[in-house]
Amino acid sequence: MEWIRFWLDVRSFVEAAFEAVAFMGATLPGLLMLLVTTALIGTCVTCEVRQRRRA
Repeated sequence: MEWIRFWLDVRSFVEAAFEAVAFMGATLPGLLMLLVTTALIGTCVTCEVRQRRRA
């Protein structure tokens, strides 16, 4: 149940990031922000998975 809640949080964060990029338009800063956001989400998910495997 906790994993589902975590996934929904990540999903809403990704949707908000896409909306922000769409609002700014497909500009270079927008694409860079999307890249950084994707990297941060990937890092968070990887850390979460590692912590769950240890527990």
